[in-house]
Amino acid sequence: MTKQPKTIQEMMTLLVEERGLDITGFSDFSTVLLDCNYYRLSGYFRAFQIDPSHGNNRFRNGTHIRDFMIPYLMDEQLRLLILRGTSSLEQTLRAHFAYYLAQNGGAYSYTELSSYKTIKYSDGTEAREVLIENIHKWLERSSEVCIRHYRNNNEPIPIWAAVEAMPFDTLSQK
Repeated sequence: MTKQPKTIQEMMTLLVEERGLDITGFSDFSTVLLDCNYYRLSGYFRAFQIDPSHGNNRFRNGTHIRDFMIPYLMDEQLRLLILRGTSSLEQTLRAHFAYYLAQNGGAYSYTELSSYKTIKYSDGTEAREVLIENIHKWLERSSEVCIRHYRNNNEPIPIWAAVEAMPFDTLSQK
């Protein structure tokens, strides 16, 4: 049996009329459902439902929307703080990586096999070959202004520009 999509009004009817959620004093529940995604919110519902693991998704008596919206909003704020912090850390790591690589190996050594450890995957493929292929792939795909500048001028891309075009998982490989 496949689930059919519900409109926002149908979701509200399900939660309020069929499952007993109290939304008094909360005028924009439809906006919450649209902006937050019912499926994401449903994880927060479970603690307030009678027996969701056995299919009883009715809310316990007296459950109000604020009971799960407060933890949801706190989680959202925590996610934003973590993202802000990791973004700052990622920026710093990119800058340090580019600086130290340029100082110790030159601006273009990141494209040379000898710059990386010889590590083989279980199928015998060398990790550094895959890494360099990925680097070239990301540089070719990039629409960053600084990358386009070097490509348009037929010049090699120095590491301090290349780090801006690579995803962090590529940049962080050995």
